[in-house]
Amino acid sequence: MEIILYYVQFLLDKCSLDNKDNYYCLVKLQNQEGTMSDRREFIKGSLVTVAALAVSSPHIASASATGMPNGIIYTAENPGKWAKKVGSHQPQIAVNGQNITVTTKHAMSEMHYIVRHTLVLENGETLGSKTFKAEKAKEAVSMYELPGGYKGKIYATSFCNLHDFWLNSAVV
Repeated sequence: MEIILYYVQFLLDKCSLDNKDNYYCLVKLQNQEGTMSDRREFIKGSLVTVAALAVSSPHIASASATGMPNGIIYTAENPGKWAKKVGSHQPQIAVNGQNITVTTKHAMSEMHYIVRHTLVLENGETLGSKTFKAEKAKEAVSMYELPGGYKGKIYATSFCNLHDFWLNSAVV
């Protein structure tokens, strides 16, 4: 139920910004039962609303060809609104045996900097992360050591304080 409520809130926020007609339709559906004291009616109304919005506004509930949600995670293949920022925001992965170096070729100033790198194994286990402080870091570089004998995909993330969350992957 929490997931449904999360998506309804997400769609409400998105509709209010992108499409006023869908927003007013959604509000009307939500208020059909007055105060909506009956949770089952609320959930049914929410599901109908989510379905209606997904059909009428596919850009709201869409994903890229890579399977990543649009506008949340950026990659070289799916840079979204940051197409001109790929070279300075997508993390680069260097593999040297069991040692991994993640580099984001990005200037580091107090106003604009890489906040954090994270390295994640294919099974979802976070191998490590490094948080950067703009006033101290001269470059966004982090180093990690893979578990002995690890073979598989690794994911590196880079978060910029102005240009969002970026992802890259490599196979080792």
